[in-house]
Amino acid sequence: SLLHLLDTFIHEFHDIDDGREKKTAEQVKEFVDKLEPIFIFCLIWSLCCTVNAASRKMFDVFLRQELAQNGCKCPPPEQGMIYDYKYDVQKSAWVHWDSSVAPYVYDAKLSFAELIIPTKDSICYTYLLDTLVRNHKHVLMTGPTGTGKTVNILGHLQNGLPDKYIPITISFSAQTSANQTQDLIDSKCEKRRKGVYGPSAGKDFIIFVDDVNMPMKEEYGAQPPIEILRQWFDNGGWYDRKALEMRKIIDVIYVCACGPPGGGRNHVTARFYRHFNIVNYVDMSDESLCLIFTTILSNFLSTFESSVQEQAAGLVKASVAVYNTILDELRPTPTKPHYTFNMRDISKTFQGLLMMDRRRVTTAVQIARMWVHENRCVFGDRLINDDDKNWLKDTLESNMEEFTSLKRDMLWAEKSEIICADFMIHGADPRIYEEVKIPDLQPMIEDYLAEYNSESKQPMQLVIFGDAMLHVVKIARVLRQPSGHALLLGVGGSGRQSLTRLATYISSYQLYQIEIAKGYGMNEWRENLRECLLVAGVKNKSIVFLFNDTQIINETMLEDINGILNSGDVPNLYGADDLEAITTACKPECARKRIQPTKINIFAQYLLRVKANIHVVLCMSPLGDAFRTRLRKFPSLVNCCTIDWFQEWPEEALQSVAARFLSSSNLELKPEVEKSLIEFFQFIHQSIEKASVEFLNKMRRHFYVTPTSYLELLSTYSKVLLMKRKEIGTLRDRLSIGVDVIVSTEKQVNELQATLRDMEPKLIQTQADVEVMIVQITKDKVAAAETKAVVEVEEASASKKASETKAIADDAQRDLDEALPALAEAVQCLKDLKKADIDEVKSLGRPPVNVVRTLTACCIMFDIKPDVVNDPENPGKKIKDYFKAAQRNLLANANKLLEDMSNYDKDNIPHHIITQIEPFYNDPNFTPEIVEKASKACKAMCMWARAMY
Repeated sequence: SLLHLLDTFIHEFHDIDDGREKKTAEQVKEFVDKLEPIFIFCLIWSLCCTVNAASRKMFDVFLRQELAQNGCKCPPPEQGMIYDYKYDVQKSAWVHWDSSVAPYVYDAKLSFAELIIPTKDSICYTYLLDTLVRNHKHVLMTGPTGTGKTVNILGHLQNGLPDKYIPITISFSAQTSANQTQDLIDSKCEKRRKGVYGPSAGKDFIIFVDDVNMPMKEEYGAQPPIEILRQWFDNGGWYDRKALEMRKIIDVIYVCACGPPGGGRNHVTARFYRHFNIVNYVDMSDESLCLIFTTILSNFLSTFESSVQEQAAGLVKASVAVYNTILDELRPTPTKPHYTFNMRDISKTFQGLLMMDRRRVTTAVQIARMWVHENRCVFGDRLINDDDKNWLKDTLESNMEEFTSLKRDMLWAEKSEIICADFMIHGADPRIYEEVKIPDLQPMIEDYLAEYNSESKQPMQLVIFGDAMLHVVKIARVLRQPSGHALLLGVGGSGRQSLTRLATYISSYQLYQIEIAKGYGMNEWRENLRECLLVAGVKNKSIVFLFNDTQIINETMLEDINGILNSGDVPNLYGADDLEAITTACKPECARKRIQPTKINIFAQYLLRVKANIHVVLCMSPLGDAFRTRLRKFPSLVNCCTIDWFQEWPEEALQSVAARFLSSSNLELKPEVEKSLIEFFQFIHQSIEKASVEFLNKMRRHFYVTPTSYLELLSTYSKVLLMKRKEIGTLRDRLSIGVDVIVSTEKQVNELQATLRDMEPKLIQTQADVEVMIVQITKDKVAAAETKAVVEVEEASASKKASETKAIADDAQRDLDEALPALAEAVQCLKDLKKADIDEVKSLGRPPVNVVRTLTACCIMFDIKPDVVNDPENPGKKIKDYFKAAQRNLLANANKLLEDMSNYDKDNIPHHIITQIEPFYNDPNFTPEIVEKASKACKAMCMWARAMY
């Protein structure tokens, strides 16, 4: 590292032919004279810069002693520490870091996130980063969370370097894989020549890897994402997983950032770190913090009343003191794993103060109350019990008294509570962030709820009690801020999701929530993320992404959430169509900001839009080990989110919910009974809460009592009450019906007894008549026996006839079975018969014998009388001529003949026709095969005649 840094100064004196002008002997001699202080500077920012703040003090003393003992001619100045100075080669002198940049000028148009106040530390780290990167040295920036590593690096990479350097940002987490890392870098590279990839010719990639030590170690202790990067350092590239060919990656500079090991961060192999110049960020000094936030707050308050402006410096000092006290006193524990605070938290406090309106804050007391409110929102809302909250309140008051002229009694002189909101005026634009009164707040939120229910397909039946109202205000405050994300911690049924929906509606934002169904996997998850991010980036609309820990089906989902919280991006999420839409939407942004509209710059503007418009609200339960593990693996869940802890429902909430439930259930209870029930429900729930605490203390086992348990208690009471009412009602109805039946039966018995007495003489007479009838029946039996014998004889005769009839029917059925196929064939043949064929038969002068025989059969079937003519062979005798009769009647109209044959009533043929046609059927010469030789038309008629018989 020392030689790398030293090389950045010596590089221009290298005797190489790179087109630059050679240095003269005087210039070389002048540089040699400056080599000692340059070496000392490089020594300080290589060997001495990897330690923390306490060790820097020891290094400062040690190095000064060594320099004095070894006769150093140009040591750093005595004032301050050796880390406070840089050696200016042009001036040949040590200069303080603060003097190396121009004074900061406040720009009121910039958002809070865009305000970067230069301090001694940020100037120093930026200078080192710039010097090393411009000389193609890899840099690793380490230091505690919140010291500004990511902000400084990103700010300089995006705005402080020439266009030839193209920054690429990667954010590691515990779940990042080697494939994801390789795919992300490969997707940015262009093919330079066979097997060689990199940025466009003449450009250099600067790959910024944030949280580089976050990936989990695998079974054998390696970290796969680190190993794939180390493969580049050692071999200049990696293998293409599809083509199985080496991909050489050129023109790449790596800049990494990480926090110290612990809390989810891991030790990284020295084989990886050896490639970097390591610079350690130390915790920002109170002086630097005061400089930053005093600059911001004082400039913001410049338009406020003078009494308000006077409080700026004191409130900043009080804020820094409160922050340092919280770091010392509120440590994370297994029950409080989210008690981790960093610079982002104190920054959020001032971001909230910058929402003030000068028309609403006009006195010192008012700004002090706003200051207390913002500190409570940032630090107090994550506290899990009243003891911690009271401690924070006392800390805020004592520090305010110490650093300002205000007293704690002045804060609470008018109101004991401080609630600030910006939605009290419907349709206000811009919205005014102001302190509100609780009596005015509740009806306003209930109005918003009523509007939501009237517009939503899924209305929410919420009870807006005091705590719920405060949570809505807190969530709405977070959503109002750019890049405002919330982590809502509470047990099931505490109202986290419902109150988020309401706060989203109040903020006039779109709500996006995934729906977990059967078969839902990572492809569907990434598609949902893509839709949500495109709304924020392409459509430039504010959107709230609501996500519950019960929807986590794969820990990779939290990896993607971690990426959105950090950079607004998820690797390899967008297709070609999406990138085209992004280019169309964000290209004008580059033109407006006078930035080159390259793919990298356009996508960077898209990410800025996403980060400004996306608001992630995570709902998690603090119960169990999963929550602690996730916070350790994904620190952005705490670092990038404002935490709101949902405590147990107070008495007011329990009573309000019970009252609403009983009134909406229509249980028809008396007012005094309903009041007693509400108190009883509250007593049951709170007594079980106390018992669960005792159970934990005695048995060391948890028993969780949640708002869902309370709602189930109310629901169970309603069900049991209705069930018992129905059960008792059924028993009552049964008893009433039984009594009615007994009364009715007694009345019927009395009526029957009276009827029996009246009918007794008739019964005696009837008995006598029955005896006479029995005598007559006996006589009739004898006659019936004789009749039975006659009937049996007749039955035997009838049975014989029935069997004979059945035989005839079976024979007829057999004939029918034989005739039906012939009939079907004949009908088909008729269909095939043409008029010309019949006309041909009609025109015959001397018809063949089989034609005459066929026409004779047809005439018989149609009961047509033949002509009686002289027999030419036997003069004096007469014969029947059916042919002429057929010509005149049958063959005269061929179509009618075909129709008559098709519609012939085969079921009612007269007996005399059957008798006459029987000889033809038995004639061996009257078959379709023989007749066909004489005439095709007559074949069909023959088949028809036979089938009819």
